[in-house]
Amino acid sequence: MSKKKVLLIFKRQRMIILALSAAFIILIIIFAATNSWRSSQRQTALEEIEALEGQIEELELAAELAARERPWYLTLINQANPLPDEFEPSLVEVAPERGVDARIGDAVTGMINAAAAEGVHLEIVVAHRSFQRQSEIFLSRMVEINAQGINMFEAYREAARAIEVPGTSEYQAGLAVAFGPTYEVSAETFVASQEMQWLMANARTFGFILRYPENRSDITGAEFNPFHWRYVGVEAATIIAEQNITLEEYLLQH
Repeated sequence: MSKKKVLLIFKRQRMIILALSAAFIILIIIFAATNSWRSSQRQTALEEIEALEGQIEELELAAELAARERPWYLTLINQANPLPDEFEPSLVEVAPERGVDARIGDAVTGMINAAAAEGVHLEIVVAHRSFQRQSEIFLSRMVEINAQGINMFEAYREAARAIEVPGTSEYQAGLAVAFGPTYEVSAETFVASQEMQWLMANARTFGFILRYPENRSDITGAEFNPFHWRYVGVEAATIIAEQNITLEEYLLQH
């Protein structure tokens, strides 16, 4: 996506959010003047305005990051920075029915082999996903949340915190893999595993980072996910791990 296009999208989004903020302010003034709005309702509106202002800040950050020229392996992929339409990487198989961007194939297999040499088995449970497959997974999660009595708008937002929105997935880009057992296991269990301990100590050597660390959802926009590891190159991975920062923070600094 070109810098000009990114900035144009940002300006349009910012105008919409500013318009919504203005509408809330006008409502506050009207209802406050007529004394017909309860204090709790006024407070709710003020909180909504604060949330909208937060979204503007996020858009400004996204626009700044996206507008910078980056090597392919440092591409920021999220809802504010989606993949191009019809994007499909050139893949190489690194495990049965598991593919990644061909340019990171050696890094993935090298890491798996190094772990195996130390008695640690790294099982790839997720690798490249097509746009269609990502859509199926995302929509399925939305339906599950909606079935709990949550409206579809909130279901979308909730699902997006745990599952990448179609077109914004690092799996679709072929730049990320998920490690874990073939059976379902909780994040807490995997964090305490031998595999996780090895990854935390050694993944940086092969250019991988824990993409969605704990207590950083306000920066990454995603919940803690110990299974998801993203390739960013050895230099960036080393700095990110040593400084305990996110990819977003690294891109701001460099």
